[in-house]
Order: sequence, then structure tokens, then C-alpha cells
Amino acid sequence: MGSRRLSRSTPSTSAHHPPSRGAIPIAPWAFPSVPDSVSLRGLRLAICQGFDQYANVRPSYLLPGVSGPLRGKTVGDVDFVVVRENTEGEYSGAGGRPHRGSPLEGAVQTVVFTHAGVERIMRFAFELARRRPRKWLASVSKSNAQEHIFSMWDEIFDSISLEYPDVSTERVLVDAMAARFVLHPESLDVIVAPNHSSKGHSDGAQSLFKGPFRWRPICSPTS
Repeated sequence: MGSRRLSRSTPSTSAHHPPSRGAIPIAPWAFPSVPDSVSLRGLRLAICQGFDQYANVRPSYLLPGVSGPLRGKTVGDVDFVVVRENTEGEYSGAGGRPHRGSPLEGAVQTVVFTHAGVERIMRFAFELARRRPRKWLASVSKSNAQEHIFSMWDEIFDSISLEYPDVSTERVLVDAMAARFVLHPESLDVIVAPNHSSKGHSDGAQSLFKGPFRWRPICSPTS
């Protein structure tokens, strides 16, 4: 690129053209002169929010023929799916940096959940759990520390669970679920979680299995 300095990750109109084949394959992307926040919001979020791809589905499965670092775990012992809310939460972009560049500079970033957004990701996760043999769903939140957003999250989860009596449910705090991913991954089936924590959990699964697993993020838009 020579001395040319880039400040955008994609053309401004690239994320507004619908995919011709029904899917958008994406590889890792970055460039030194493009800040991470720009590359995320200029491409990744422009796609998932522009096409309303609200469910990021991330399966993990222990594959045959490759030994993982988890002692005593064999093929079929670990088979879970993380359903990540993909358009709200930290992706909402609500916030700013007042007095930028001055000694009084501050920063605020607000996590925003909507009832409609939480309800549809919950229903997606319940439907997925219903189709799997174990029919078990755990919801991850941090309602003890972030009482407003996650109390609503928990309440919607509990309310929708009444419509799925055939699906066993559990509510787990985010830190407890992090430990469970390491200590007892075989106990997991379907996990529904807000954007930030589900990103950390499912990315951590990559390191946990170090390759002997299937990991396919799939964005599912609304109908």
C-alpha cells in the first residue's frame, strides 16, 4: 500500500448489498492504519446489523481422531452450542467521549437491550434446544451486578420457558459459566448469552480444545 493511509475497512456501500448466494463468507481482516473499532463497525457490524443477523450460533464438538487437552474426554462427551445475541448489547454503540483531547476527557459506553431483541434470541435458543436430544438450555447473565439489563434478560428467559415445558432450563452467572466451560464442558448443551460474555465463552472454547472441535459461527437473520 506504500505510504497510503487507510481509514475505512470497506467501501461505505459494501455492507448494503444483499448476498447473491444467501450467505456471506468472511475471513479475518485487519490493516495497521485502520483502528479495530473502525474495522468492526465498518464491516462486521454493518453486516450483522444491516441484515439483522441477530443470532450468532457457535457449536463446539469434540472430534474423533484428535486428542484434546481435557483429560478423560472422548468423542461425544463435549457437544454444546453457544447462541450469541449479535446486534444489541455492546454492539449498540450508545455512548461517546466528551471533552475529547482535554484533561476533562471522559468516556461512556452504554449496553442497550430491547425487549424485542432479547425475546427473539431466547426463542431462537429454545427452538434449537428443543431440536437437540438433551433438550437443555442455560441462560447466562450478570444480574447480580448489572441489575437493570440482566434482570430484564432473566425475566424474559423465565417467561418464555413456560412455553417450552419440554426444555429443561437453568440460569447461570457469567463467571460461574466460565468455570464450567473448563471444569465440566460435558454438562453443557445449548447456552444463550448476551454479546460480550458469549463471545468470550465461545472463543475460549477454541483455546480449550486447541483444534479438535467444530466451531462454525452462523448468523441467522430474521424472516
